[in-house]
Amino acid sequence: MSFKDILQTAFQNLKRHKSRTILTSLGVAIGCVSILILVSIGIGMEENTKKMMAGMGSLNHISVYSYGYSPNGTPASALNDETVAMIEQIDHVKAVTPVGSLDNYSVAASAKDGIYVTDWTSILGLNESYLKNSGIKVLEGTADLPASTSNRIPVLLGERMAYSFRDTRRPEGKNRVDYYGDSMNMYYGVNGAVMIDENGSEISSYEPPDPYFDPLTTEITLEVSNYDSSGNETKVRFQLVPMGIVKEDYELGYQTGEGIVMRNEDLKTITNQINREAGKPAQKTAYTNIKVDVDSVENVEAVQDAIKETINDESVEAYSQMDSVKSVEEMYRNTQLVLAGLGSISLLIAAIGITNTMVMSLTERKREIGIMKSLGCKTGDIQLIFLCEAGSIGLIGGIAGVLISILISMGINYFVWDKMGNFWDFLVWMYTPGNATSVLSWWLIVFGLVFSIGIGLLAGFLPARKSVKVSALEAMRYQ
Repeated sequence: MSFKDILQTAFQNLKRHKSRTILTSLGVAIGCVSILILVSIGIGMEENTKKMMAGMGSLNHISVYSYGYSPNGTPASALNDETVAMIEQIDHVKAVTPVGSLDNYSVAASAKDGIYVTDWTSILGLNESYLKNSGIKVLEGTADLPASTSNRIPVLLGERMAYSFRDTRRPEGKNRVDYYGDSMNMYYGVNGAVMIDENGSEISSYEPPDPYFDPLTTEITLEVSNYDSSGNETKVRFQLVPMGIVKEDYELGYQTGEGIVMRNEDLKTITNQINREAGKPAQKTAYTNIKVDVDSVENVEAVQDAIKETINDESVEAYSQMDSVKSVEEMYRNTQLVLAGLGSISLLIAAIGITNTMVMSLTERKREIGIMKSLGCKTGDIQLIFLCEAGSIGLIGGIAGVLISILISMGINYFVWDKMGNFWDFLVWMYTPGNATSVLSWWLIVFGLVFSIGIGLLAGFLPARKSVKVSALEAMRYQ
């Protein structure tokens, strides 16, 4: 028999028992749906988690931390300018900057000849090349800082820095401008503060009140104080010239929200001067944190390994969001395996149903098998007919299962959709990574079909083997 004849015979046999074929295929479809839907929900959970993590920080950023400190509490020299230079030479590194600060000093600021003051502020120091190449977002002004002079230092202000000043002419409790207005209409999300109206709906375009002064046209006096072991205070002042206002970036530093951003070389000028005023010798600059931007997400892991190998210090750790992503992937991979295992129970029951159907078919068709053998039909062809029948049941059930799964998946996603827009908008939303609760990827659909066919063939293998062992004479006498 040709393969075409074998297929025709198999389908004719299935058509003779339509009810049995449909019911057995339905069992396969239910098993296929169980696997596809459970695994698709696991994939959806993974993509939603990855999207949330990406919103908390760029995946191509690496933070290098040093946990070593000297006896006086200052950072040990594991991370310094020489370390930065070595990291810059690593392949696929786009930008590098040590993170400078004045955390060991008391820092205050004033404007308009001391009319507006803030008793505390924080400074973030970044390399000039990093300011240009990292894609830092500027809301107003520019991030291109001109050269500093002996008495003027160009800086960038955090998004809300101007609102930290109080008016010394006003009474306490009425001497500040609240950036958020009524704090009851605010909550913090993964991307920062979010304003909501009285109905609890998010305000997409919030306009804060004006601060006491225009931060881009007003110079700020920075006052840095240091105390020695005897309690003696050394105080120096610097004039800051704001050139731009940056958008808040939690990953870069909270100073982008409420502090001041300047070049590291200007930060060193400040620390050197205050050390001179205090009579201290010049100190080698050490850092607790270095930020590294990689050219693409695919190269992050390789760059992390190269950084650890280059520095070769147990007190130094290189971390990126990709570390968390890998942990999440591993966790959800195990979850998907568990869900697939649960769904496979239904498909296993369906396989038993296929085996039962084929055994019944073998019993009913013993005389037919005997006639085929007496006419010279090969035992391999008879076995192949039974395998084709079992595989066809798996295929029919798999196709039905895939179609039902697609409908159920769309129903689940439509239920969690915000119902804003037409059906096309819903499809765009559903196929945007990180939105859907149930994600039926193409490989999962192919897996469902192949697995269903495989289960059918596996379940039909035993009856097919038994069919070739039927004696032709015995089968001819079977009624």
